[in-house]
Parts: sequence; structure tokens; C-alpha cells
Amino acid sequence: MAVAWSAVAEASRLGKTGHINEALRLLISLEPQCESDCDRAALSLAKSSCFAHLGQITEAFAYIETAKKFAATHRELMLQIEMSEAAGRILSKEYQTACALYEHIAATYTDLLSEDPESAGEFNERYGYALFHVERYGQAIDIFRSLIQSKRLEDEQRVRLYLGAALAGSRHPHEAQIELELAAKGPNSNLSKDALDRLIALSRIQ
Repeated sequence: MAVAWSAVAEASRLGKTGHINEALRLLISLEPQCESDCDRAALSLAKSSCFAHLGQITEAFAYIETAKKFAATHRELMLQIEMSEAAGRILSKEYQTACALYEHIAATYTDLLSEDPESAGEFNERYGYALFHVERYGQAIDIFRSLIQSKRLEDEQRVRLYLGAALAGSRHPHEAQIELELAAKGPNSNLSKDALDRLIALSRIQ
């Protein structure tokens, strides 16, 4: 019996909404249904995401490596796997490594990203975060502005927060203030607090 991909999607939803142990149990229950290495790669990738949400980065990377072995030359799967790996490097604060991975992805999967606006948007957003953390502010600003104009945003509040911070780092305080004020009005209280803290710091140096 083939893997029920609706169940994999449900596991992904559970993981993203904080029900991680439930998601892992569901993924483990699907293992006997795997009929191909692509199935096994997809389940390993989904497990990696769950462990990343738990903050267990070592385990997450272990499942990434397992997923790579199963995916082999399947380029669509490898794109998703390598994007997850790069995102994990951001979580583990390995920002230079994350940038290198995103640059590799851009060079290797240009055709696939051009055909998939959702994956391209996710790629650009996360690459922008990595660039910000290595102080490549100009490139990060270009990416964040392009994302806002395209309206293909995974997290507009976070993008505006990072855009404002990058503008501040590039010594554009007025533009930074505008973006940080917008970020401060967003729904995520932690991001709002971060934006407000950056606004206070910005006011002290103007």
C-alpha cells in the first residue's frame, strides 16, 4: 500500500502548530506503507522538520542525511531537502554555512525554483535572513523589498522586521523606522517586541 500523502500533509500541519509528538507518531505509523526510496526520503524529511521544531538540531540533521540518501538523484525532493538543511543551519546559527547552501541551491535548482513560486518565495525569504546575519545587508534589503512587492510572503511581519534591521545596519534610519513600526504592529508579540526594542535603539543613535 502506498503512503497516504494526505496523512504526511497532516503530520506537517501538526508539526507546524506545535503538536510535534503527535506528528512524529503519525509519521512512524506510515513507515510500513513506504513502497519506494522517494517515500522514505519524504518521511525522513518530515521527521527532520519535527525535530527541528523541537530544537533537536542534531537529530534533525541526521534525518536530513537519511533523506538525501533515499532521494539520490530525485531533484524535486533534493531541492526540498537542501532547503530544509539550509534552514536548519540558520536555526543552529551557522549563518555562513547557510549562505553557502542557499547559493548552491540557487545555482543548482534555478529551473525548479522558477517553476514553483511558493518554494522560490520560501527560498528568498530564508536566504535573506541568512544574509542579514552575516551582515550582507545590501543583498538582504534587495531580497526583502522584492518579497514585499511580490506579496508572496511566508511571514510579512518577520520580513519587515529584518528589512528594518538591515536598513538600520546600512545606516538608513528613516527607512528603517518605517519598516520597524510596521513590524511592531504585526500579530506576533515576540516579533513586535523585537521591533520596538530596535526602534528604541534606533532613536538613541539618530
